[in-house]
Amino acid sequence: MNADSQQIAVPLEIDVDECGGLEVYYEELGKHIAFSPQSAGYGRITFEKFDALRICRGEYPPVKLSDYRSFSWIAIVKNSTWLKERHSYESEHYSTSYEFGGDVDEMLRDFNHYLFTFHDEYIEVIAAGIWIDVTSEPLGKEELSANHPLRPLPKEAMVSNIEAHELVCEVRASSLDESTLLKNAQLCSQPLFDFALVLDDDARVSHRLSLRMRDGQPISVLKSSLGRIEAEFQGIVDLTLVRPYIESRMKVVRERRREMGK
Repeated sequence: MNADSQQIAVPLEIDVDECGGLEVYYEELGKHIAFSPQSAGYGRITFEKFDALRICRGEYPPVKLSDYRSFSWIAIVKNSTWLKERHSYESEHYSTSYEFGGDVDEMLRDFNHYLFTFHDEYIEVIAAGIWIDVTSEPLGKEELSANHPLRPLPKEAMVSNIEAHELVCEVRASSLDESTLLKNAQLCSQPLFDFALVLDDDARVSHRLSLRMRDGQPISVLKSSLGRIEAEFQGIVDLTLVRPYIESRMKVVRERRREMGK
């Protein structure tokens, strides 16, 4: 039986017969695909919540997509048996200990089975999102590009403070407009706000509100720095809806610090 497939809009089209310099990095600090899309320039694909990788050679795709020839070099395999197998594995062996939040079903909600086509070579990845960089110089193996959506927002992006329970939390906001955020979220989660709690004169990001697409609809997701989902909202939301969650967390931190004598 042929699998369903889905076209995704990507910021780069390549001629797979001319694409060279293909390298796949599978390292603890960074898993990515590097390639040269043309005679000059470098491309790199990085992953949001990378889970699994498969590589094979050949002239025909390893997955029998129903409408493969209408696709460019990237396709999403729908109803993927591989993704279901990975979810079953994680559920059986890790269940509530999956990641830090125990939400193993996020694999079925937000992960995709990606198929990347190069010259007589195919790379399959299961992940929650992808990001494509094109540069004039090769990027370092573990270095994320300056505007990569998975990087923390810089301190210079601070727009306000939240003051509650004798603590201060810096609010850092994305500078991208709504249409750009929605377009980019087709590929991977986009930061809307980072919340950096100031403790002992040191501001560290404790929560992020990010935008992602789920079943074609935009969802704003508030997560802790450990990846635990604190709240989800339909569409793009502003600070008003998120602030109570941050203040509640600040209260917990303040009470803990009092118990520690700080």
